[in-house]
Amino acid sequence: MVGYAVISFFALAFPWASLESQARNHAVRAHNLFVYFVIAILVVTLLVQWGTEKKPFPLWAIAAIVVAGIAAYSVMAYYAIRNFRRWRNGDFRSRDEKKT
Repeated sequence: MVGYAVISFFALAFPWASLESQARNHAVRAHNLFVYFVIAILVVTLLVQWGTEKKPFPLWAIAAIVVAGIAAYSVMAYYAIRNFRRWRNGDFRSRDEKKT
């Protein structure tokens, strides 16, 4: 169920965030920083748990990944909402006129 929610979020938010190159760059940069953060947390967690027998994945690492994900994808949602509102106000009308 969570997978469907994530896929639908990307299907709706990323195209709207991509209307402007600056907004798209911010959204992509936030996603890339999130991926780097997750990789770093996984490496740190593996080093911390090296040699421990059958210990579960630490809750602090899970919490850090969830908080970082919310922060990173809030950037994409912000630009998606901003561009949608601008589109509703007609700010992107000049792009439509150039194509026709």
